[in-house]
Amino acid sequence: MKLRNSYNASTLIELLGAISFATWAHGGQKRGGKDEEPYVTHPLAVCTILLMCNIDGVEILIASILHDILEDTKVKPGELIEKYGEMVTWYVELVSKREGVSTEDYYTGIASSPEASMIKIADRIHNLCTMQDFFSTKKQASYIAETEKYILPLTKHANKKLTELLEVTIKLAEPLSLI
Repeated sequence: MKLRNSYNASTLIELLGAISFATWAHGGQKRGGKDEEPYVTHPLAVCTILLMCNIDGVEILIASILHDILEDTKVKPGELIEKYGEMVTWYVELVSKREGVSTEDYYTGIASSPEASMIKIADRIHNLCTMQDFFSTKKQASYIAETEKYILPLTKHANKKLTELLEVTIKLAEPLSLI
């Protein structure tokens, strides 16, 4: 995996800055499961999935690193706008669950942006790969059903690699009791 050759030093500094900010914002948060790893490993995995699938625009990569920051930290949209601009903030806001917003409206909002759709797909791929550490078998089955209903339609915005990775991940994630 490599970044586009056209990335210059300032772009790499922007990405490192987003990693640093996400690490700071997520602070001592841990991602549950067996290993209790620092939470920031999840957004970094989401960014890595996008890179592996040849999705490498700087704004989408920064937004993928920050995708859970409004949901899980005290950071506010105004702070993101100031640091990363309106587009990055918009992508992050679209993939952030908001109280009082129905599931259908949430995914309709995501579908309005190809970039937000691809971030959500990569997020779901990573969650599917790690859910056995967090979810009961029943919850895993429900999560897969939600993925098939709401995330698969988002692949109309994704490239072939990301789409195929999601499809394979769904198949591999099915709990053994359901096969």
